[in-house]
Amino acid sequence: MFENIHPFMDSNGRTGCQLLNFVLLRNGYRPAAIKYDAGRAYARGLESWQVGSKTDSFCSIFLDCVEQEEQTLVDLIERLRHLR
Repeated sequence: MFENIHPFMDSNGRTGCQLLNFVLLRNGYRPAAIKYDAGRAYARGLESWQVGSKTDSFCSIFLDCVEQEEQTLVDLIERLRHLR
């Protein structure tokens, strides 16, 4: 995991998210946005992965963020359709 080897105290999460989005894009997926309100839960999930090798919390939080982003896009598409 990138956050374990990143040499700086700050920016680990933001840089790690960008690397994760790069991997998603390279594999044909849209990037995922980690909203500010999910930031603390994301950090806790990341910590549980780093400290205890427990991936469930991090993966669940990340998937929630992806789901919210997808719903935002679906809502936007529906609003745009009504403008026609």
